[in-house]
Amino acid sequence: MKVLSITPWYPHKKNSASGIFVRDLAVATSKYVKSFLVHIYLEKNLGKAVKVEKFQDDSIIVYRISVRELPAKLHFFLYPLVVFELLKIEREVKPDIIHAHVFTAGILSIILGKLRKKPVMLTEHMKFQKRFEKRLSDKLRVFLGKVVLSSADAVVVPSNFFKRYLLNLGVSNKIFVIPNAVNTESFRRGNNAGHKTRGIFVGWLDPIKGVDKLLKAVKNLRPDLNDFHLLLVGGGSRFSYYKKLSEDYGLSDVVEFLGSKKREEVSKILPETDFLILPSLWEVFGVVVIEAMACGKPVIVSDKGQKEIVVRKTGIVVDVTDEKAFEQAIEWMIDNHRKFPSSFIRKYVKNKFSFPNIGRRYFELYQRVVFGEL
Repeated sequence: MKVLSITPWYPHKKNSASGIFVRDLAVATSKYVKSFLVHIYLEKNLGKAVKVEKFQDDSIIVYRISVRELPAKLHFFLYPLVVFELLKIEREVKPDIIHAHVFTAGILSIILGKLRKKPVMLTEHMKFQKRFEKRLSDKLRVFLGKVVLSSADAVVVPSNFFKRYLLNLGVSNKIFVIPNAVNTESFRRGNNAGHKTRGIFVGWLDPIKGVDKLLKAVKNLRPDLNDFHLLLVGGGSRFSYYKKLSEDYGLSDVVEFLGSKKREEVSKILPETDFLILPSLWEVFGVVVIEAMACGKPVIVSDKGQKEIVVRKTGIVVDVTDEKAFEQAIEWMIDNHRKFPSSFIRKYVKNKFSFPNIGRRYFELYQRVVFGEL
């Protein structure tokens, strides 16, 4: 079976972390199918309107369609050229199914599927509203997202939490839940060789990730944190703001900002810590949670999207908007992280989120879609 994935997110030279989970899924499924992928990439100062490159990435054959980025999103007028290139790629690949990632790529995928009479499956990874406020742009995204998802032959999401979100919006389609995958060969167990307990946060430094609440909790616990060190891995436009906030809180000797790191670097840092904290206020899945657990590390996560990933022997689920409960969870984990069985945590992840497991589940769904057995 041949699968042609289409995505706006994929690792590239300017951002090696972009869409890394999309790449993971393509690699995972390539154990069962022949995997082709189209990355539609906006590029400033591109010499021509559209440029196509073809290359091999691990077990995936990738076509990168670079589109010249124009002011005021005028580059959308170049998308008929993208459809033309997609038609050429489809004729070359001859896929059995088209697999879109996020509804923006779903628009082009459904057009291609209609033109070439191919089934389209869509995996949604993002919330339609960019923030919590319901602005006109958010309402437009919700409307467009609902139309696209309802037009696909099947929709996949990585969590039941996100499935409920889509159902509440009124998405009228069959929604299947298949978690994201983790490469358990890259993320392996290790030990903190230092004297201090080390917690770690990995993610975009943004309020939606709960960074404000994390720093405030550490500030409130500061008098009792003589033997604790917190690493913050991630970048973003608020990096300087959070670094200054940490200094204002008097946490310079407790909190260390490491900045953005490549996936390979994160896979080396995680095993040298004691536990992960991801206090997101809203999360579709939280890939870093299963990466940390693949390293045998317990986790503290919020109940907003990550609850179903964690079981009692792998970590703590807490309402991070409850300041006292969140602080107590951190304090308890600092003192008791060794009580979590590292070997069990890693085995749990390998059994549930490994490439072979997730790849097989996608392959079985591909078969059902292609043969009309939904």
